[in-house]
Amino acid sequence: MRGALAAAALLMARPAFAGDPVGLDPAIHDRCLANAKSEGAVVDCAGQGVTACLAFWKERDPSRDPFIVRDVCTDAEHQLWEASLTTAYDALIASTKVSRPEAVADIREMERAWLAFRDARCKAEVGLFGHGTGGAIAEPECLMHETARQTALLRELGKG
Repeated sequence: MRGALAAAALLMARPAFAGDPVGLDPAIHDRCLANAKSEGAVVDCAGQGVTACLAFWKERDPSRDPFIVRDVCTDAEHQLWEASLTTAYDALIASTKVSRPEAVADIREMERAWLAFRDARCKAEVGLFGHGTGGAIAEPECLMHETARQTALLRELGKG
């Protein structure tokens, strides 16, 4: 609900980029992933879209609450990482079905365990920062970074 209200506040302005009304250019994410040659380089892509989104809003409307803007920008990039994660997972499952069908169940189990870990880790970060401003941004940042790490891992496993 909090994210939806924050997004609604930003949607009052004209869209920043085609197809993205919050100011996050998906092309930044896509270019970074396309150029990433290693697992570490993929992880390093996390946050680049947020940085550009924050700069966009700072220039466009500096009066907007920076914490709301950061929350919305981070959530938007997290959604891009979720899509990239799904793509990497689907590709890994598809290639594994052909090369090692007996390993598909293990990959699915790993992904379920990772989801539980990610959610618990991000919940713990919110608890550590409290439920004020720090806690509010801790969750979307944690989700974005952990999803980026898992995307990098799945992409690397898919090369194997």
